[in-house]
Amino acid sequence: MNPNDLTISAATPIPAPTPPSASSIPVLSTPAPIAATPATPVTRAQFAPAGPSIGRIVHYVMSGEAVSQGQHRPAIIVRVEGEIVNLQVFTDGASDGMRYEDGLVRRILIAHDETDKAPDTWHWPEQA
Repeated sequence: MNPNDLTISAATPIPAPTPPSASSIPVLSTPAPIAATPATPVTRAQFAPAGPSIGRIVHYVMSGEAVSQGQHRPAIIVRVEGEIVNLQVFTDGASDGMRYEDGLVRRILIAHDETDKAPDTWHWPEQA
């Protein structure tokens, strides 16, 4: 039968919908209450990412000028080669020394140093 051949006239009755029976409606069960558990301290290792990746925020340890030597500045990873990365470092402008007065400096081939945090290295941000 071709659907285009169907015609409905005003005299054709349309059946009223039948409501579902009470037995056909599913009943949802109430979940059991969750028991309270003591708080477990979170360690830094649980938050440390598997490794560096482009776009991650890290800390760069400043080197060069005595004014900012050893201070940590935020940086974004722009290239990754294992644990060696290239960074865009956000400085404190001229407060970090005249060579950083633009507020942004590119650092390349920067090694990871999570323990000593020596100048001219990067590490994951410290936990607040």
